[in-house]
Amino acid sequence: MCTICNVMEEETLEHFLFVCPAYSSIRLNYIKKYIINVTSDQRLIKLLKIDAKQKVKDLFNYCVSALKIRAFIVNKQTFVSNSVYEIDNVNYMN
Repeated sequence: MCTICNVMEEETLEHFLFVCPAYSSIRLNYIKKYIINVTSDQRLIKLLKIDAKQKVKDLFNYCVSALKIRAFIVNKQTFVSNSVYEIDNVNYMN
């Protein structure tokens, strides 16, 4: 299951590229233009068919941006989990 969103889908390459709402804004900027009017069965093939230098740049920028978003979300979740634990420890010590 994808730990970044609440769609309750497995975290596959297709989920990462086309579905996960955490990446929707960057998806619009970098990859949406390559999969317009393409069936869901064909979009991965169409996107990964490298036929232009700009497409390589856009895929690279999408991946870098998505991984930054992912790191931010994961670190935020870790911070919240650690904060709750610390609060629990303080409560137990009082």
